[in-house]
Amino acid sequence: REREREAREIGCLLCGACVWVGQDRQYCQKRGAGNNWANGYTSCREACAKALEMVRAEVEMCDDFCGFLVLMSVAGGTGSGLGTRVTEALRDAFPKSFIVNQIVWPYSTGEVIVQNFNAILSLAHLYRASDGIIVLLNDELHKVCATMLKLKTVTFRHINEVVGRDLASTLCSAEKLCDQSDLKDMQLCGSSSFGDIVAHLCSHPDYKLLKMRSVPQVLSLSL
Repeated sequence: REREREAREIGCLLCGACVWVGQDRQYCQKRGAGNNWANGYTSCREACAKALEMVRAEVEMCDDFCGFLVLMSVAGGTGSGLGTRVTEALRDAFPKSFIVNQIVWPYSTGEVIVQNFNAILSLAHLYRASDGIIVLLNDELHKVCATMLKLKTVTFRHINEVVGRDLASTLCSAEKLCDQSDLKDMQLCGSSSFGDIVAHLCSHPDYKLLKMRSVPQVLSLSL
């Protein structure tokens, strides 16, 4: 879930969402963190505790729990600071569960003046708490929308749709094969779990940064 606290942002995210996203499964406040990582990280005890309480309730209802996928932007203070704090809280509460953070890197032209500090501080903390970090660049996502999808006006909603499709194709992946010795005898034996994907891609604790690529691939000059 996106770690935003402002009601306006929550409303935009949940517009047209599934019916299971009820009032008891969301948390919002009337103010953000003012683009300050330290503010979002240190002054969010109530928000972090409430989020952890809701997450525990969701985990207890799961029949087959695999892990957490935390979606966050690292340009502002709420996504970076609060997102980092919630990730660390999840690691403390569920030490044996897989945690993957999908972070959106800021535009190179700049969104807020302190975005570089927010991004670096988030990455430094997430590297200790997370099992894998999927890094998506706003500049690349914007190019996909403008050149591949031919959108004249690119909005964050369009960018989120591209991110959602990439995440779905990567984490809700195709069936895995039972026997690869003979192509004719290969059979499907169930889908790869979230844990299997993380274990294969992030098998070493020092290598956690991940990149998603969609197919068909195109030349960088075509973007």
